Amino acid sequence: MFVHLCDCVEGIVPPTGEGPGASTEDLREDRQISVRIVTVDHERHRVLLALAVP
Repeated sequence: MFVHLCDCVEGIVPPTGEGPGASTEDLREDRQISVRIVTVDHERHRVLLALAVP
């Protein structure tokens, strides 16, 4: 799932997520969610995200 972070910046949340309750199965387009940055790959211009679990 791709997540819009700000103008011209998107990140990806892998389908399995991380940790309990971190599944992306129930998410829909235009829904606001909390994510955390896992890694930033400057060379490939990629941001890996995970769902932020409260």
